[in-house]
Amino acid sequence: MTKLPISLIEPDPGQPRTQFNEKGLQELASNIRACGLAQPISVRQDGGRYLIIAGERRWRAHQLAGLSHIDVIIRGESVVNGSQQLAENFFREDLNPYDKAIAVLNRITKLDAEGDGRKKFCTELGVSASWVSKALAPLNLSKDILALVKKNLVRDYALCKKLDKLRGDRRQRAIQQIRNGTFSSVEFFKRKRPQRSSVSESQENSAQEANPSVPRGTMAMRRRQPRASLPSDLLVNLLDRAGLGEQLDDEVPGWREAPDPQKKALDRVAVLLAECSESA
Repeated sequence: MTKLPISLIEPDPGQPRTQFNEKGLQELASNIRACGLAQPISVRQDGGRYLIIAGERRWRAHQLAGLSHIDVIIRGESVVNGSQQLAENFFREDLNPYDKAIAVLNRITKLDAEGDGRKKFCTELGVSASWVSKALAPLNLSKDILALVKKNLVRDYALCKKLDKLRGDRRQRAIQQIRNGTFSSVEFFKRKRPQRSSVSESQENSAQEANPSVPRGTMAMRRRQPRASLPSDLLVNLLDRAGLGEQLDDEVPGWREAPDPQKKALDRVAVLLAECSESA
């Protein structure tokens, strides 16, 4: 480890990271001014100058802090390769998904000259083939969605795929909300529940006149509740396997010993199933 003038150091053109958060850099610069540099950056010599292997954020923060020198570790050319440089970035602060995808693609393309670049890349970086596929996935997105990823407005690939499936005005509305910072994935993709058919007031009145002892709303309740025609032993078995049996033991004591468990437990089962359906 040694100290080098900041003026002799420059970013490597092959550096995967292309975007740096200005607020984060300012905070890092303040921290370095107050406490010093906790970890030196890594560089390699290139003629009379030095290229950064890892630590460009720290180097930029030193410039913002007005410092003239920085602690460095000079690495020999023999121990530096493209995948090592990628690893320095991938497994530290989150890299923009688009930058990561381009860096992986470029390294694999370079290794392809020797044959089976993807397999060589996995070996160099110590990752799986599925990791590589996931890293490259953003490159398959449509241009408008990819533009959001490039600007770091969307990072989650699962959300990107959902956005990519949108069409027309709904797609444009989602993109505009993301740009404005007002987008909520939960709210935007919330499913609208279909309106349940209700029993008309006249039907309720007719039922009430026919049998005054029947409480109002009974027709609607009966229409909403499912009807089961399973044998009692099969119903009990299914409820136990679904994890509802124990709950019914607590809430409807003695339902298993009833002559017909369906009559004793079905109303409560219908409520439990409805609650499960609404929470799903």
